[in-house]
Amino acid sequence: MKTKSWKVLGVDPGKNVGLALYDGAKERVVKLCTLQHESADSPQIHNAMDYLEKWQPDLVAIEGQFLKLNVHAMVSVVVSRCAWSNAAELYGKEFMITLPRQWQSLYGINKNKPTKKERLDRIRKEAQKICAVKPQTEHEECAALIAKYASLMWVL
Repeated sequence: MKTKSWKVLGVDPGKNVGLALYDGAKERVVKLCTLQHESADSPQIHNAMDYLEKWQPDLVAIEGQFLKLNVHAMVSVVVSRCAWSNAAELYGKEFMITLPRQWQSLYGINKNKPTKKERLDRIRKEAQKICAVKPQTEHEECAALIAKYASLMWVL
């Protein structure tokens, strides 16, 4: 178990990137942000490096999304995931790739095969419980839950 304070940056990758900084000592998400990019080939690594430098996380948790998306969305997710993992590596930060089924099962989001709307409502409800600031987008809500999940796995 970590004895000092630790911070985990949760990343929901894609064209719109959700970011959440989870403070392990406070057990709360203390910062949120959604980055919007024009296209998949936007210079996302620059944004990633800026946020890693500004927020100073100990761990970067990036969602490894299922690739049952359309081709354009899949390219956005893969490019985004690569930018964030490369930036973490450049800054010497630990990073982990999480799968949606891992963090969603922790919060009971996929119980009883919910519709997309029910799943998003469950994500919103769970994210509100752990955020010190109010999430503005579903990307921030997912990033918050990813960060908390990664924090729990990392301190074990």
